[in-house]
Amino acid sequence: MSFPLGNAVPRNLRVTCRFHPESRLISDAQTGDVVCSECGLVVGDRIIDTSAEWRNFGEGPDQSRVGLPEEPFFENGDLTTMIGPPEGSRNVSGPTYVRCTVESARNRSLRSAFRSMSEAADRISLPGAVVETAYGVYKEVHEKIKVVGNHKGALGIACLFIASRIEKMPRTFFEICQSSPYSRRQVGKCYKEILGLLDLQDGASDGDEYELVERFCGRLCLPKDLVKLTVHVASEAKEKDLFPNRGPDVVCSAAILAVALASGHDKVQIKDLVRISGASKHGIYQAFRMIATHAAELFPEEFQPTIDWSDLPKMVVV
Repeated sequence: MSFPLGNAVPRNLRVTCRFHPESRLISDAQTGDVVCSECGLVVGDRIIDTSAEWRNFGEGPDQSRVGLPEEPFFENGDLTTMIGPPEGSRNVSGPTYVRCTVESARNRSLRSAFRSMSEAADRISLPGAVVETAYGVYKEVHEKIKVVGNHKGALGIACLFIASRIEKMPRTFFEICQSSPYSRRQVGKCYKEILGLLDLQDGASDGDEYELVERFCGRLCLPKDLVKLTVHVASEAKEKDLFPNRGPDVVCSAAILAVALASGHDKVQIKDLVRISGASKHGIYQAFRMIATHAAELFPEEFQPTIDWSDLPKMVVV
């Protein structure tokens, strides 16, 4: 590591080579010397190395005494240093410094919940940004109420659902619950509890329609031109507040069904959308009937349907 001499330090206080005062000084961390880059004169020795004392790259015992950086989601633990032989070692000839971290029960509870949330996020390919946001939501809830037992796990899954909406990478309730052993009823109860504790608004965020429609259409192998049209229909239905009590998975599924039938893709069926979105068959059908009834208002004016708008509500029978 080399560094130039700065002008902010007075000349009489600078560490310089007496033969080359303006030359660069090179710091050698292995020998602890500071040498002149021009003549090699040792200007200083026994400097303090501020980097980690040891690094562990293998499977052997970790000799690092500096520990990991502080994590923002955990309280500072009690860090102590014990003098004695390492655990399981037979060599007791001399003192050995062993790093010991005493973790609080609160941190252990958070760490356990975060581990479960991370595993669930990996199963449905949620990015790291969503997981970090979910950690923050869970910690806020953890500070307000006591979390124990199965309630802890279901609460973490609900935090993932909320975080996916905050980061505009939405997943349906069905997808979130599939990644965990908890039922939709358990996660839904925790979801409502979080909304009340943190004063969050229940509802889809802007951009949910595009993310869900693109994923659903991809699984149904529908052409990309239908994605843009379906997003338009779903967004118009949301602006007109046709479904105040319906989730985005139901609305998007119904919009896909209406657009596919109006465009001549009659192979799309409700059972396929139920399998993909996890929404109820009755809910998708009711939403489809609503979209079909207002089709002339929701579809773009330049769109030319393959059927009459009056026939669209009759094309699906449950």
